Amino acid sequence: MTKVKIYIFDDKYSILHALLGALCALFIPYSIIIAITYLIYQIAEKERLVYKLGDVIEFLLGYYIIDTLMHLLEITFK
Repeated sequence: MTKVKIYIFDDKYSILHALLGALCALFIPYSIIIAITYLIYQIAEKERLVYKLGDVIEFLLGYYIIDTLMHLLEITFK
């Protein structure tokens, strides 16, 4: 069994992937459209699978961070 190294935040577009995930968390009504468009783009992009996986992880990290912050702020200021 070979180990696969997943590359995250490895290029200049990595922050953009995370920001796109953050936008999904902020604009819930449009999040499914943004997420599906992003996944189609990743499938169509010509790069190795490990890089695509890293890009999706960056997207999910951006979503998770903003979603967590929104919930923490909601709890704090209630």
